[in-house]
Amino acid sequence: MPLRPISSLACGIALVLAFALAPVVFPNLFFRVAMGNLVPLLVSTVTLVLTIRNTLDSRGHTRLFWGLMTIGLVMWWFNQAGWAWFEVVRRQPLPDPFYGDIILFLHAVPIMAAVSIRPQKADESEGVLPSALNVVILLVWWIVVYAFAVFPDEYLVRNVPVYSLRWDILYLVEALIVIAVSGWSFLTSSGPWRTLYRNILLASIVYAISSEGINAAIARGTYVSGGIYDVPFLMALLGFFWVALTGRMRLLLRCSRKWRCFRCP
Repeated sequence: MPLRPISSLACGIALVLAFALAPVVFPNLFFRVAMGNLVPLLVSTVTLVLTIRNTLDSRGHTRLFWGLMTIGLVMWWFNQAGWAWFEVVRRQPLPDPFYGDIILFLHAVPIMAAVSIRPQKADESEGVLPSALNVVILLVWWIVVYAFAVFPDEYLVRNVPVYSLRWDILYLVEALIVIAVSGWSFLTSSGPWRTLYRNILLASIVYAISSEGINAAIARGTYVSGGIYDVPFLMALLGFFWVALTGRMRLLLRCSRKWRCFRCP
């Protein structure tokens, strides 16, 4: 039996409220840090499982769409796991530079590529190879941008204020591109895909706001995992979880209709 949207929404609101109020009820610093790392990691893991299932159960450009979403979420998951490893397992601050910065920077590229493919309007007779090549070109371009604008001051000369500012600006540009592509796809689509693009758009907007707040707090030296800045971040993760869940329900509904048709005399 599919989940009702009201029930899923209520569970999401309850989780966000519990996440926001837990540090007040349990003011222990390590508890806050552990919660701030492990809860988003858990949500990311569940979302990743759903996108993998969506990839395996779809075909053509739709499979490419969910495959790219999965790649973006895998990269996002590894960055979050790196934070949890240092702050929860090893109980030490993140190293600077942190290897997860490169992974986090590039994770938006597969997502923007997935949305720009627009599987509902793709010509399946051409195959997915042309779209896949475009994705590779896009990824290489962003790698080159990172290599020229951020990498030298991050790893070669080690100029923290310069590379941090450039990283933040480029990451904001990536977020705005994802928002723009999602918004355009939403406005020019219909049916279930329009709903899916709307959910991606809303989740991307919340994430852009939360990431900019977190980056600004890190630059000021006031960021602590599990604090107020992580509340909108968790909301964004839940938004992408809802994207994966609605996509999963759509695939299951389509499969059930095909099965009923097959069984019909």
